[in-house]
Amino acid sequence: MTVMVLAVPTAQAEILNTKISINPPGGGAFIESTSVTTMAYVTNSPITGQKAYIEIIGNTTTGGFQLRIQSKDQQRVLAFWDQIAQATAAQQQFQITAYALRTFQVGDIAGYVGDLDTGWNYFILF
Repeated sequence: MTVMVLAVPTAQAEILNTKISINPPGGGAFIESTSVTTMAYVTNSPITGQKAYIEIIGNTTTGGFQLRIQSKDQQRVLAFWDQIAQATAAQQQFQITAYALRTFQVGDIAGYVGDLDTGWNYFILF
């Protein structure tokens, strides 16, 4: 498994200027992040069976969350990752909105899966 993590200064505890909105499967109110702690581009994961996906870990007002953004097309995942990396390097504010297909649980953290193949995932610069 290969993981690439955005470079963040060691004194910085959170990735700033980033907002994650997740619409859970079956609808309902959006889950909004209060902070994002990790973003990673993961390849050849034995956990998910995906060739590549983006993993985002953060917090909401009710607890932690994890979001995996995936696609059958590895180039599509890499293009989405490149948008995140470029905005982070330029210190631009951005929002990722994902309409989750399904959920998973990692300890106490609620996990969500968004699929780029559905077209229901957005990257927005402020």
